[in-house]
Amino acid sequence: MNKSRIHKLLQYALAEASQNENWDQRELGPIHLIKYVYLADLAYAEVHGGETYTGIPWRFHKFGPWCEDVFLEIDTALAAIGAEQKQISGQYQDDYFRWRNTDLELADRLQGDLNFLPALTIKDAVRRFGSDTAGLLDYVYRTEPMLRAAPGEELDFSSFQKLHRDPEEDELDISRPFSQGQQKRRNKKIAELKEELQKRFQKKQDRIKHQERDSTQPPSRYDEVYHEGVAWLDSLACEEIPESSFTASIHPDLWKSRARHDPDLSE
Repeated sequence: MNKSRIHKLLQYALAEASQNENWDQRELGPIHLIKYVYLADLAYAEVHGGETYTGIPWRFHKFGPWCEDVFLEIDTALAAIGAEQKQISGQYQDDYFRWRNTDLELADRLQGDLNFLPALTIKDAVRRFGSDTAGLLDYVYRTEPMLRAAPGEELDFSSFQKLHRDPEEDELDISRPFSQGQQKRRNKKIAELKEELQKRFQKKQDRIKHQERDSTQPPSRYDEVYHEGVAWLDSLACEEIPESSFTASIHPDLWKSRARHDPDLSE
């Protein structure tokens, strides 16, 4: 793992959150920060043939990608930028933490230290989700590496193909000096990549909305016809089914079924 890059991404995510218009979206917890780093790695891997930006060994843990080592780096990374930490007592869970950045110029300074793709991805994702835990978890859960893995497995980014092979632009290091011609070609590449990433991001969002719309059930009608139907069904019943509790199990093969990652089957 590249700890320097991980620290910069964690710091940048919090710095971008401080730009949100709604004050309650400016504080991020560990789960938000880790998922934003994952999305940065995902965007980089989509362009670089499965190679992630940080080298983090991501795993399918509960509702999303996770890495314990990244979690342990949060305190160090955010203390380095003087982020404010707040401990909150949970009514239904253990105490948890939130961080806030107070340096409003930090995002601009950090952007120059990051690859363009992860920086753009974090900026867009933080503006879209902020500290919306449910929305962020739902989005990352539907990303391709997650849909191809089973709980506990390491996430595989190798299915992505490189979009380009340009040695001058591979790193998109903003701090490097360029000639006028190189700068012009680089700006063109950045514009093309930005457009491609935005299309992919929007396509994923549209797919989620389409699935949610299809799963929406019409409201129930408890009218006279309904009650007559229930009474008729009750009249056909023999012995009353005793109340009991059951445990449903999911076959392990389901996690690797095409229905989880093939749009033609899942939509």
